[in-house]
Amino acid sequence: MSSRANSRSMEARKSRERSRARRTAGVLHQLPWRSVTNPYAPLEMLSAEQLQAIHLISLRILEELGIELMTKASEIERNFDS
Repeated sequence: MSSRANSRSMEARKSRERSRARRTAGVLHQLPWRSVTNPYAPLEMLSAEQLQAIHLISLRILEELGIELMTKASEIERNFDS
């Protein structure tokens, strides 16, 4: 290979390296995968007694007021059976 051809190939290689350096300058490299664990215990917003009280009140509301359905019970039964 002639000195001129060698010089051009070296220039081209340096140009590619500079271009690659510009493209990868701001790239964030991904860290290796690892299993994530929560070191904290779950927060208990309500005590067991408070949760039980809410449940009992909700049952009372359903018993006393009920719920209004947009469809007839026979339609629900028919869809449930099929």
